[in-house]
Amino acid sequence: MSSISPVPTVVGKYASEAPQCYAAAITTYVMAAVAVALRLWARRLMKAEIWVDDWTAVVALLLATGFFTVVIVWLHQGFGHHFEILPKDYLTTFGKNFFTGEILYFLTIGVVKCSILAFYWRLFRASIRVPCCILGAVTICWEIAVLLITVLQCTPISGFWNKGIHAKCLNTKYFFLGNSVPNIVTDLALLLLPVPYIWRLHATTSQKIVLAGTFMLGGFVTVISIVRLTIIVKLDTISLDVDYNSASLVSWSLAESNMAIVAACLPSLRPILSLIISGEPDPPVRGSRGKAYGRSWTRGQPSAIFQPLGQPTSPSDSQRNFMSLSDAAYGFSGIQQLHGIAGTDSRGRKINDQEDIEMQTASRRARDGIEVRTDVTVQSTKSNEG
Repeated sequence: MSSISPVPTVVGKYASEAPQCYAAAITTYVMAAVAVALRLWARRLMKAEIWVDDWTAVVALLLATGFFTVVIVWLHQGFGHHFEILPKDYLTTFGKNFFTGEILYFLTIGVVKCSILAFYWRLFRASIRVPCCILGAVTICWEIAVLLITVLQCTPISGFWNKGIHAKCLNTKYFFLGNSVPNIVTDLALLLLPVPYIWRLHATTSQKIVLAGTFMLGGFVTVISIVRLTIIVKLDTISLDVDYNSASLVSWSLAESNMAIVAACLPSLRPILSLIISGEPDPPVRGSRGKAYGRSWTRGQPSAIFQPLGQPTSPSDSQRNFMSLSDAAYGFSGIQQLHGIAGTDSRGRKINDQEDIEMQTASRRARDGIEVRTDVTVQSTKSNEG
């Protein structure tokens, strides 16, 4: 009999991996639930609409709740113990729980990836949308393929948990290896996707590093995925003691899916951090001359940054000459346009093409932010008056 787990603290057939599973399940699930709750609270603090990336994070948490529930019930039924002390019909229980857990795990991971892509889609300008679409298509195709193989890995399907019937099944270990590698690759792609766009910003190198680092906080989830892969490599699926042997795999799968939700929510929690540090959730924008600007939007109506950034707001995309990457309604950093137009501003006042337009509210004043300047050449023809 081989084991992928460390030597149990209790020697003999009564050794159990259940305590570690309970710890991994409860700790990481609570963290995921708190992260999603804080994300929604941050949106409320910013008086911002709940968008697709937020809703997909909620869906991911619901799926993770299902996975968590399955594992807790499974542990109560004896999961994590040596097979010789379990009831004779436990193998059927193991198969059903493992089958259900697989599906919920893959669904959770896939939805979290979509949530992150939706966040990028909303946060950055239109240039990121092609990479987002490509990576999104790869993620969805991977998700569909994995789910189909999971459901159909045995013919008939019930052969996965009913060993009393003659069934043809895939090699479970090879299946896990086959889906883990693409999972890690897409994780890395998601981490690196925003970096080139951040690096093009007209900000200091230190500011770019901080921004890129914030987006790459989810790297610890990739580390968990790699650890999970090493466990799969050592997994013994032939031994009858598969219940005890697979406990570490289930624990790390729980940790990966729950912490992926946490990682997806982290960039959105900046308003709460700002509220704790400065007493207000809305760190403001600074203009090109160091002036501080507030933000203006009406409760219930999204500001310009909540509109798809590939679509022109007002004025048109070609007329923008300033952008500010600030701690805005996206939580960590929203892109808000400061429209500087040669001719007149939004109130009809005459300005030149080097002026930035002040955006204020009566209740908010700006204090800090990161200025991002986009150089745009605007040609205009003066008409003869009179």
